[in-house]
Amino acid sequence: MIFISIGFAGCIGANQPAIKTAHYTLEYDSPKFARFKPLPFIIRVVKFQTAPLYDVNRIIFKTGAYRRDAYHYRKWRTKPGDLITAFLVRDLQKSSLFKAVFAFDNRLPSSHIITGTVDEIFEEDGEDVWKAVLSVSITLMKENEPDINKRILFQNRYQVKEVCKEKTLPALAEAMSKAMSLISEAIISDIYHALAT
Repeated sequence: MIFISIGFAGCIGANQPAIKTAHYTLEYDSPKFARFKPLPFIIRVVKFQTAPLYDVNRIIFKTGAYRRDAYHYRKWRTKPGDLITAFLVRDLQKSSLFKAVFAFDNRLPSSHIITGTVDEIFEEDGEDVWKAVLSVSITLMKENEPDINKRILFQNRYQVKEVCKEKTLPALAEAMSKAMSLISEAIISDIYHALAT
């Protein structure tokens, strides 16, 4: 009787369709900087770290104080550190504000480096709306300056909370894209002004 029950349960499980995992990414146009003149600096962006709580590609959501959960079958296409680094590199390159911009895996010499951390990336669930929450910290440094006091040019943290149009994962991805667009624009503008002075 036990063997029959196990076999029967196995047949039911085998006939159930597999749950499909949905992957999401960011989509937005790179910020424009038409009024700024290009600077003669070469920038390398080091791969961003991610705070331990968010260092997974599963989409994290907050439903209350002190609580974070994750969707099992709803994920970012890659881990947040890779995702944010890739889009910032793209936006820096498309800005045409610098002589060159290299990703972390490019070993060509540079005049400055950007390091950073994705501090927060999650869906904040409220009764009425969801919000996309994104926080990024960066440090801009001179590449070959031996004096640490002169090497660090600035350090800053950027946070945006963007309301989702509806309580769906595509709407979250759209809101997170808007948040990244705003943060990217602010980072690039701050870097430009730090190097232009």
